[in-house]
Amino acid sequence: MKRRPCGHVVFLVAVSVSVGLCGCAIARSTASAKDTAAATAFVRKVDIHQAPEMKELAEHARQFGNEMYPKVLELLVDDNSTLPHQFDILFKKHTRRGNPGVTLGTRIRLNAGWSAKNAVGLDAVLVHEMTHVAQRYRWYNWFKTPSYWMEGIADYVRYKLGYTNGWRCPQCGVEFPHYTYGYSCAGAFLLFVDATSGSNVVRQLNAELRRGSYSEKFFAKATGKTLDELWAEFQKTTAFTPVAAEVNKLYNALSYLNGKPPRDVRIRFKAFLKQQPETNDLVEAAREMNGKPLKDVFRFYAFIRFFDDAAKFLQSQADKGRLPGIPEGEFSGTWPKMSDLESCGDPYPMSRTFFCVKQGNPSAYHYIVARESKDAPWKLQRAWRAGPDGRVIEEYSVP
Repeated sequence: MKRRPCGHVVFLVAVSVSVGLCGCAIARSTASAKDTAAATAFVRKVDIHQAPEMKELAEHARQFGNEMYPKVLELLVDDNSTLPHQFDILFKKHTRRGNPGVTLGTRIRLNAGWSAKNAVGLDAVLVHEMTHVAQRYRWYNWFKTPSYWMEGIADYVRYKLGYTNGWRCPQCGVEFPHYTYGYSCAGAFLLFVDATSGSNVVRQLNAELRRGSYSEKFFAKATGKTLDELWAEFQKTTAFTPVAAEVNKLYNALSYLNGKPPRDVRIRFKAFLKQQPETNDLVEAAREMNGKPLKDVFRFYAFIRFFDDAAKFLQSQADKGRLPGIPEGEFSGTWPKMSDLESCGDPYPMSRTFFCVKQGNPSAYHYIVARESKDAPWKLQRAWRAGPDGRVIEEYSVP
């Protein structure tokens, strides 16, 4: 944690690595899931030999898989006779990159450690991974299969089945700002296509991917609008968040091509920062992030931009001695609350949460600022003081 003298807003962010899910389906002996739903156990086995402590969750996973897999199939295809009708669930101590779930063919590997700590999110992970089982994309078509649609369809299915909370929101955010990054952004975009052009479009897209015949011309044929036109319309919806817009602006300014950076991207980024009106915090941030993965650097940049306007408002109130609990001249620094970065729901009314410190005082002073619309001014909504243990000590009235 870094503090500055009075009069400066300080940003502290723990940059986290994205949690990704990967998987693909391979050919298996299949049967019609719809015709045999009553008689077939879709979950062939649940293996917990590496994590015997997962016995209770394993039984839940078995029951949940048997219940939900036919619903997954129904969303993906009209005729599921050629799709896998059984799969295995294995709880593992380690998974690729520590992902919550990884699917290869008809074997879903779940990270036992993650599952134990995130039992509420396990169902959402299972729906995503069961979709990979059902996609059954042929290995020899993989080079024709954009991974962002594969992962986007898996999240689309999750959203359609109601698993939208407590894991990833159906929106484009700092982690996945464009549909070409897959997962929640591509899933949210497909939800939009589903709502405006009909759910059969996603089934048709899945069929194109399975055949290895997909091209961007598919969308014009299926919806009457090009992919670029659909994406432009989607960006006007609340699922395309302000922070996603910030990240995309940055990528465009740095000349990303098809989601990939130019070789001199770090040099371009530093030059870009120096051209911005307020450069002190941003240039210092770039310097401090030197050598870190590009995604983390750009997340940090988007994080700063996301809170910038609200932080300036809070600073102006401190300069005028209008922050409840902190007299003029005693304001030492402020930190934004990370959870606001990927909050679900409509962007407006928009709120930002900060905690501040006063010189020589161990208490934390918390402030929520909000505005009703894009053009509305920020206003102080709530203010309170908490002790080192987080317990609220005093609530302040706000103007």
